[in-house]
Amino acid sequence: MSGGSHDYQYYHLEEYIDSMKKYDAELASLLEDVRTLCHDLEWYESGDYGLDTWQESMEGFKQKWYKATPAMQERVKKTLLDYCDQIDKYCLQLRKVAK
Repeated sequence: MSGGSHDYQYYHLEEYIDSMKKYDAELASLLEDVRTLCHDLEWYESGDYGLDTWQESMEGFKQKWYKATPAMQERVKKTLLDYCDQIDKYCLQLRKVAK
């Protein structure tokens, strides 16, 4: 089985991507690319991808998104921070259940 080093956390982005498509196609596209980047990192760290594949994935993401306008960069930053907040809430819930 491939992946697993991060418990397939990249799957959690799917629902956010589907919801974001209703509001902002550009941000949905960014999330899709973040999801792919997280997937590729997980597969690299699990030994399913080689370093060259992981580096190509990172470079492709950077080339596409690091040239964004300042306004887009701020929107991306907010979206990613919002996602991190959601993950933090999910982790707190899991910790409560695990006790």
